[in-house]
Amino acid sequence: MEYQELGSSGVRVSEVCLGTWTMGGKFWGEVHDEESIEAVKAALDVGMNFIDTAHSYGRGHSEEIIGQALKGRREEAVICTKVSGWWDGDDYVYDCSYDAIMRLVEEGLKRLQTDYLDLYLIHDYDPKVPIKETMGALQKLKDEKVIRAVGVSNYGLKKLEEASKHIELHAGEYHLNMFKREQFLAI
Repeated sequence: MEYQELGSSGVRVSEVCLGTWTMGGKFWGEVHDEESIEAVKAALDVGMNFIDTAHSYGRGHSEEIIGQALKGRREEAVICTKVSGWWDGDDYVYDCSYDAIMRLVEEGLKRLQTDYLDLYLIHDYDPKVPIKETMGALQKLKDEKVIRAVGVSNYGLKKLEEASKHIELHAGEYHLNMFKREQFLAI
């Protein structure tokens, strides 16, 4: 397995990442937790250390599965989770305010059964909250060593440039499509 450093963070990740969206269940039909746990363990066994999840995947269920799978193996994994709000019944409430980020990181840590995150991404841009406030929350968490590296997901070029003025970003997750490049440039 080949590994790369995330920016200048010092965090080294496998070039292949285990995405766990389906482990959240809900949208994918029948998903068996035991099989999901075994998939995480199998990934670690072959040297894949990079595991990607999000608060929104199955209302946090994917994070819970990863927490269970990593019992006794936490140091082998690089956990990336993403946040942009919370569930209110069947509705997802976008909230990237400072207070929300601080609360949501604690909830994620509990589900993942860890006291730190290797990579924390803002999952989506929240137009109701200034980017400076959102990035300020990430900087505080990084300063407190709750998170080791920071980044954004689904930010277009303009928002990415603005975020970069307030914090050093180590990673980005984007929907890049050779037929729809304007999606990244427009946001």
